[in-house]
Amino acid sequence: MKSEPQPEFLTREITDVIHEDQIETRGGLHGLRDENALESAIAAARNVYLYGGGDPYEIAAAYAYHIAESQAYLDGNKRTGAQAALIFMEGCGIDGPFRFGWVLSIHA
Repeated sequence: MKSEPQPEFLTREITDVIHEDQIETRGGLHGLRDENALESAIAAARNVYLYGGGDPYEIAAAYAYHIAESQAYLDGNKRTGAQAALIFMEGCGIDGPFRFGWVLSIHA
């Protein structure tokens, strides 16, 4: 087990709030297509840390990729994944333009 404290992982509730905010501010369809796919996408980021020893950047990338790839919501999956990665990185103390540029680079 790792000696440093675990990062503050995103919960399903936080992810749903991120999605709702993305739909309200940028438009799209409300609703969930596949609850199990969403739960799996959120858990994938934790698994990167627990089983792969991932650093905050790898964990954030897992949030971005798996939330977008799961297509669990009816709309806004890529936006939700990118915002989840940004919020996770902010919670880890990674802020500023670097954080935003990093998220843009994983979508390129």
